[in-house]
Amino acid sequence: MPRDDGGNSSSDEDFETPVNPWANIGAPTIDAILADTDGRRRSKKASKELSVIYGAPSSQRGRAYWGRIWTTFSSEVLRKNPDAVKPTGEDVERWLLSQPRYMKAKGGGRTEIAYSTIVGGLRFVIEEIKTTHQGFKLTTREQKRIKAVLHTLIEQKIITREFSRDKRWIGSKLTLRMCVALLQEATQQGVPDWSVTIAQCLSLSASSTFITRAGDIARTAYYSDDTVLKYKDVMLQMTASDNNMEDLHLKAWVTFRYLKNSKADPSKNETVVIESVKDPAHRPICFLSLLLAQALRTGNVEGCTTINDVVVKTLQRKDRTVQWLNTERPILSAFKTGPYLNLERPASTDQLKKTLNHAGQITVFICLASCIEWKNLITPPSSHPTLSTMPKGCQCIWRTSIPSKGTQCT
Repeated sequence: MPRDDGGNSSSDEDFETPVNPWANIGAPTIDAILADTDGRRRSKKASKELSVIYGAPSSQRGRAYWGRIWTTFSSEVLRKNPDAVKPTGEDVERWLLSQPRYMKAKGGGRTEIAYSTIVGGLRFVIEEIKTTHQGFKLTTREQKRIKAVLHTLIEQKIITREFSRDKRWIGSKLTLRMCVALLQEATQQGVPDWSVTIAQCLSLSASSTFITRAGDIARTAYYSDDTVLKYKDVMLQMTASDNNMEDLHLKAWVTFRYLKNSKADPSKNETVVIESVKDPAHRPICFLSLLLAQALRTGNVEGCTTINDVVVKTLQRKDRTVQWLNTERPILSAFKTGPYLNLERPASTDQLKKTLNHAGQITVFICLASCIEWKNLITPPSSHPTLSTMPKGCQCIWRTSIPSKGTQCT
């Protein structure tokens, strides 16, 4: 039986459409698009001129290097046009079997190529093929055959998983010995500029204090001069009980802006809090004392030429922080012929390595050390020790005296 609706029909009613709250969202941008008469041409030109370059400089170099290797092998050995003919899994397999024979091993006096080098090259080659040929993908069978190739190369001792050098570690005591040796050498033999000696000790102290990679504080190859630790990254504070200069205490907040895998990413910045040493015998490795001395020698403390000037003016300030004159100046400066310091140019990671090697020689190390030896003290979950994993010692507020497995440099 039809329902009696009292003569009312919904078809006769007119319902209002709800107002869209986002009807005018993005209006300024849309107006700009509509007013852009050259947008079509400009966007097409920009797209055509775009270079497929991204990532860290070392990754860019890796893509270029292995891309050229693959292109040459494909055209000269496989007799295929790498741009026109989509490669197969067999082509990649043949390249992988051949590539180690075109290379020479580096370091350790061995003849085998490092497994990590070949695997890294394989990743770049596959990435290059995918960029050139859309839809390229290795089948499960092809992936297993490539694993078999790597296994065979290891069995035939063509590539190796062995490290080129033993894992060692350097602690604060060993760093102290090196800094003392550098200061003694400068005192006994004389130096043209003491700022160079202080800079050497400062680089060793920074590596020991923060347990960091050389590339986190100095300029890494292929990077610009800006990607280093600068004076603006160090907020140095002075305190003294009753303004007594004999009871002076230094504390600093050091911000790392260019850590590995997160360079120039402000959201990944890490700040470490450190304090000055209390034992005068440990002063040669006190990062803050060395930094303040270097800043005074190079005229980078605002309105101060002596330590007394710094203390008096800093303690008079409300926040009691040292005011740097040039905040963009690198903490670790490059050496130039003389030897002297090039204050506006940052030290390279190679310079830190040479400093460590020289300090190791005059300290009579029984083995050649590397900058990574400080990093081997701990195994943090990220690329840089966070506040929870920082070690605790005479300078840094966080430190552990237990090193990771390895051989201590003696």
